Amino acid sequence: MLIDSNTYDRIVSAIDKGQCPDWNTALGGAIMIHGCGGSSDWTAGCVAVDNDVMDLLFDYCSVGTKITILP
Repeated sequence: MLIDSNTYDRIVSAIDKGQCPDWNTALGGAIMIHGCGGSSDWTAGCVAVDNDVMDLLFDYCSVGTKITILP
């Protein structure tokens, strides 16, 4: 088991409220889609896109929007 039931409940509650869940868990965290460049793979697990793409995501996606990342 990576997390206890209390941690799981906090994560689910945050997601249900459209909030960012706790990043400091055994599951890891701070993995995001962010701007400042999609032309190279320089992140530590994040997905970096060009800033104009980030602008679109902010306009059309709220916290908790499910996404699929494909190669």
